Amino acid sequence: MAENQVEKPIRAPGIIERYYIARSHLGYYNNVGVTSTYTIPPALLSSAFLAADCSAAVANLTYQVLAQLIAQHPSLGISVLGASTLTPSWNRLESIDLPSLVTFTEPNASVEEYLIKLFNTPILGDDGTSPLWRALVIPSPPVAADATLKSPAPFHLTIGFFYHHAIGDGLSGAAVQTCIQRTLLAALREPSSSPPTTVQPSSADLPPAFETAVPLTITTGGFLRALYQTVFPNRDVWSGALITKSQPVVTKLRQFSLSAAQAAALAARCKRHETSVTALLMVVAAEVVAGKTKGAKGIDASVAISLRKFADGVGAEDMGTYISAMSCLFFRSNAKGKGRLGDGVEWEEAKRVKGLLAKGAGGTKNQFSAFLKVIPNMMKFLEGKPGQSREKSFEISNLGVVDFGSEKVDGGEESVRCESVVFGQSANVIGAAYSFSVATVKGGELNVLLSWQKGVVEERIANAVMVELERWLTAEASKHGATNGP
Repeated sequence: MAENQVEKPIRAPGIIERYYIARSHLGYYNNVGVTSTYTIPPALLSSAFLAADCSAAVANLTYQVLAQLIAQHPSLGISVLGASTLTPSWNRLESIDLPSLVTFTEPNASVEEYLIKLFNTPILGDDGTSPLWRALVIPSPPVAADATLKSPAPFHLTIGFFYHHAIGDGLSGAAVQTCIQRTLLAALREPSSSPPTTVQPSSADLPPAFETAVPLTITTGGFLRALYQTVFPNRDVWSGALITKSQPVVTKLRQFSLSAAQAAALAARCKRHETSVTALLMVVAAEVVAGKTKGAKGIDASVAISLRKFADGVGAEDMGTYISAMSCLFFRSNAKGKGRLGDGVEWEEAKRVKGLLAKGAGGTKNQFSAFLKVIPNMMKFLEGKPGQSREKSFEISNLGVVDFGSEKVDGGEESVRCESVVFGQSANVIGAAYSFSVATVKGGELNVLLSWQKGVVEERIANAVMVELERWLTAEASKHGATNGP
């Protein structure tokens, strides 16, 4: 047994966790991440945060926060044994060395630069000795010129949480960030000048595995449809270059944000037209990707759906993978109002897609994730993917609105606020050509991050897709009177 291992009872990985473990072990996927920028009011800042060098204060605060997170989430204290086998297992670590897991940057460092670095860094845990997460901390101290005696400037702190997909879905990352916000407030109220840098993980049970918590079933009709689609894939769907595992796999990123006013305006426009932001994004992205891709006859768009509402024994803040996915097809040859490409974005189409998404997320029968249990050898299945066509043109994963609570706490004291959340993931070697990750802070910004594997699509085309997507959404928000301001 390795030095940093200890025998403790712990459940076995479930079907979707085993899939993610195998995918990462083969180098097909690195991590998923949720990054938030927090505003700390001056009243909560000690003099150490206002010093010329605030690095020690930031590090102490970070370690105090992480220690509380680890105590709350048992998934942050585990690693993987036997990742290359058909029966990998979780290993509960005896201790966790926090400095080895945190990247501290210089003040005011580029968030995008470090996102690229972290998404291109595998989370190694195959030997069972390393936790399956990493953190990024970027301080932005107040600038004296921005402050007055009556209105001192706040301190901004960006914290990124990057993790192995086997221990959490996107909503898990959002839950961790809301926990970070509360823990930041508590730690700033009662700071520690020397918090421990080595901590013990929680000994609590892991949340239940997906198939234990969610009643997954496959009907005969569902199985036959899936079999037909596998044997006879639609050849008119554009999905980028063939699956290729280059060494190393390089993740490329592009992102944009809509202001709080624009995000609210876009949501209002969707409500008026009886659709959702996710459904609208599906339709707009399909039109934009097809329009920027020469010869594209059809688009197969995938959207991640959460099944947490069906998960027994799983709380809103529990880490775990309780997700599935569904597809929407768009073709130039389709009838109008039935997913036809080339006519521009129409609200009726967005309304139709919302109905499809609601139906797909409305039950647990024939969910995509359920079909993983019929794969006898996950590793062999994934090893055979290179050289094949991709199944999807693009995927959208939307965290929805992340609620960080009131800007005031009991007694009227100003709280730690979050106005921006960036959700994203590394390139997926066997995934869609494009991956759009979306997150909106309640009352704050909407962020869209696009990731893709270098070589799967041309960078100039990916950039053009994001430029046009941002242009369309901004123009639509302006129809409700919103601009890209505070």
